[in-house]
Amino acid sequence: MNFKSAHIFAALFSAFLLFLAIGYNGWNCNGSVFSGNCGQLEYMRTVGGLLLTAGLLSCIVAILIILDLIHCGSGLDIAAAAIVTISTIFSAAGVFFYFNNTHVWSPFLATMAMTISFVLTALLIIDAVMGNAKSS
Repeated sequence: MNFKSAHIFAALFSAFLLFLAIGYNGWNCNGSVFSGNCGQLEYMRTVGGLLLTAGLLSCIVAILIILDLIHCGSGLDIAAAAIVTISTIFSAAGVFFYFNNTHVWSPFLATMAMTISFVLTALLIIDAVMGNAKSS
């Protein structure tokens, strides 16, 4: 299994979830991030901009990984790692900014715990599969 294909999937899935969150009509302002109700709130415009930037950067990361896969070790993986780090900072800033303005921290803490559990699950499954593949 080539891990780069998993990285491409993760980058695109991350972008998809960020774009879905931006367009979802479930924010506390009774609309999507850039809708009329939410767009009137300055902090929601900031949150939307941060999340949109993070999603676009994730798409760029997927493109860089594809190019690195095609050109075999051209060093684009370092650029992808740097850009995904920036994307993570933008998405975290958007989430922190939202929760700082709404003062609702419990769902955020639960989301952090779920994310850590999800990553741990994925790592353990990959380790188990790779361990079984090596022993064959």
